[in-house]
Amino acid sequence: MRLFTEVVDNQASSASDILSRDDQVDTTIEVACDAHSVLDGLIVEALRTGGVRIDCKSGCSWCCYYQVDALAPEIIAIAAYVREQFTTEGFNALKLRISESVNAAIGRTPLEYRALGKPCPMLVNNRCSIYPVRPIACRGWNSRNARKCEAAHRKPIDRSVTIPIYGVINALADSVSCGLSKALNREGLESDPVNLTAALNLALNNPDVAVLWRFRERPFAAAKSSPISRIETDD
Repeated sequence: MRLFTEVVDNQASSASDILSRDDQVDTTIEVACDAHSVLDGLIVEALRTGGVRIDCKSGCSWCCYYQVDALAPEIIAIAAYVREQFTTEGFNALKLRISESVNAAIGRTPLEYRALGKPCPMLVNNRCSIYPVRPIACRGWNSRNARKCEAAHRKPIDRSVTIPIYGVINALADSVSCGLSKALNREGLESDPVNLTAALNLALNNPDVAVLWRFRERPFAAAKSSPISRIETDD
């Protein structure tokens, strides 16, 4: 994993400052939103200074068939967004899709799961239904060639299909995530990456998860992720 030390340290400091104010759920959500805002700004600047064009655009969702990791504050922010923004019908439909996804993943490796061709439960009509609060992993993913993404999707077990990405952006995302995790760990909070779908399943089915996590319980332990290997990047 490639990291920018200054970004890690700055994000850790910012997150610690926010968490030190109080132990309310709103503060937890603010920590996630702060990390997202910082990363978005860094990505804009990286693309500007690097003179790089990426091929990602609204409606392109080939990357939305991978399993994704997130940190607890991100899960809590997404759950809050869903409860506030979704209709009752949409909320129940999402919970059903998440449950189906979690069950399909049982006993399968990430590659085996991707071979099933199941989209992220949050994907609706080829668009992310939680886009404003999408996790760091999704914000940092990018591609210089959408056709390669399509090819990788259609042949998920073909290792010869590689996706050309701008590695600087991925490194920035890893750095922001690492800084946030570092701050959580300092506070004695659950800081391990968790599987987005499995963790959101827990959060949407237990409204007390956010409070439990803030009081240093480990409500997302069952959704803890295994390390995910990175795709080779083109810096």
